[in-house]
Amino acid sequence: MALEKRRRFVYALVAWMVSVILLLTALNALELELFFVVSLIGLLVVVELTAPFNVTPQWRRRL
Repeated sequence: MALEKRRRFVYALVAWMVSVILLLTALNALELELFFVVSLIGLLVVVELTAPFNVTPQWRRRL
């Protein structure tokens, strides 16, 4: 069960990063700094959306 949630977290983050790369490429604005900032925002969003309400797993504390 925990492994499935970790995979879901990683898949969501990778999907976010790939969509950011595609969007920035389509807008012809692909720069490393911009990609880093938008990916960091995506990381924070994915962490908040996948956080459990009642218990914090040990792997999540290390994020």
